[in-house]
Amino acid sequence: MFDLTKSEYEELKDKLMLNEELSQILEMKIKGYSVIQISMKLNISERTAKRRIKQLKQKIMRVIWLSFFFGTFLEQYRHFARLFFY
Repeated sequence: MFDLTKSEYEELKDKLMLNEELSQILEMKIKGYSVIQISMKLNISERTAKRRIKQLKQKIMRVIWLSFFFGTFLEQYRHFARLFFY
């Protein structure tokens, strides 16, 4: 779904400070998986998948706002925001 380089993806993961499960969900969302597909793949309920996606949204927004505030806003963050908010 998004064309990120490996280094861009790793940089974003580092800034978000994701655990293994959230990292997997981020990767699946980038690839276009639905909530149902994510829940089936990770063997979690749809409700849990939705909660984890909400956690990702919050972390992404925090990174976007902090990077914007400190003047380091990067274009790929805007693309990640679109993944979850549009």
